[in-house]
Amino acid sequence: MPGVREKTEELIDLIKHSKEYRSYNELRAFITHESGIRDRIDSFRRDLLTAQNDPGSDPETFARISKEYEDILENPQVAEYLSAEQAVIQMMRDIYERLGSAVALDLSFLGEVKELNI
Repeated sequence: MPGVREKTEELIDLIKHSKEYRSYNELRAFITHESGIRDRIDSFRRDLLTAQNDPGSDPETFARISKEYEDILENPQVAEYLSAEQAVIQMMRDIYERLGSAVALDLSFLGEVKELNI
C-alpha cells in the first residue's frame, strides 16, 4: 500500500501543477474577491446542476437559466472561470473513469440503482 499512497501523492502534485488547475485557481481567486459575482455564479451553478440532474428538464429550462444569468455569463472573466472549472472537472472525471475501468470491483449487490444522492 505504501507504493499506492506514494503514487497518489504524485498524482495529486501533478494535478495541482497542471495548467488546467493553475488557471482555475487564479480565476477562482479573482471570483472569490468579487462577492456579488461569486454569489451569482454559485446560484447559477446550483440551478444548472439541478436542471442537469432532473430528467424532466427540457431545452427551455436551460434557455431560461441562461437568460436569468445572462448578466454574469457575458462577463469574460466569469466565462473564463467557468471554462477553467469545467476543464478541471473533466480532468478529474477522466481520472475517475480510468481508475474505475482499470480496477474491477464486484458491485452486483447494488442491483439496479435508480438514483444516487451524493
